Amino acid sequence: MGVIIKSTTDGFRRGGIAHRAKGTYYPDGALTEQQLAMMRVDPGLLVVEGVQEGALQVGQDNAELVQEMRNTIATMTSEASGAIAALERDLEQVRAGLMAASSDLVAVLAQHQAAPGLIVEAAKLLTPADPAQEGAICILADSLAALVIEHLRPHTQALEAQDHGRNSTLDSAGNLESSPSPAPFPAVAPATGDKPEAVTEKAAGKRGAASKKGAE
Repeated sequence: MGVIIKSTTDGFRRGGIAHRAKGTYYPDGALTEQQLAMMRVDPGLLVVEGVQEGALQVGQDNAELVQEMRNTIATMTSEASGAIAALERDLEQVRAGLMAASSDLVAVLAQHQAAPGLIVEAAKLLTPADPAQEGAICILADSLAALVIEHLRPHTQALEAQDHGRNSTLDSAGNLESSPSPAPFPAVAPATGDKPEAVTEKAAGKRGAASKKGAE
């Protein structure tokens, strides 16, 4: 058994001995009682009595282990902070991409919504054909619009599903400002009245005179 003495200042002298900050082990009998009495009351010294010879080394090893653990934790914390910052940047880029894609989808859906009316208006500008002529088609404007809507509906529903999926992803990513979706196609009812507006379109190509006479 013995005593360990540590100094707050390396090289501090007391009792005729220069004391070290990391501590020094003294076996029993190496120091006089007078020296120990002086060291016990000195605020600049730490005196630990009744310890084994290897206790100082164990304490140093523990201190080194604690310091190593602190360094490891600091390194891991720094790396984690960098990884989190990189993930946040990537998330922001993904969010911006989703917002742009969603805006494009909304624009396409709006074009689909406007397409039936535009097609009907364009058909009205065509040169009228004789309804009795072979190959001529006579159709109500509302019926033409309904036909266009019916053919566009599957593609439009697929686009709406994609837009809904992107908006759900944006909501999950913390962006609650999802892009607005255009209203669905309104139902087009057949025109009623004594004189319904019709769109007459001439079929491509010329027919023979015999066919025309037959139609008459």
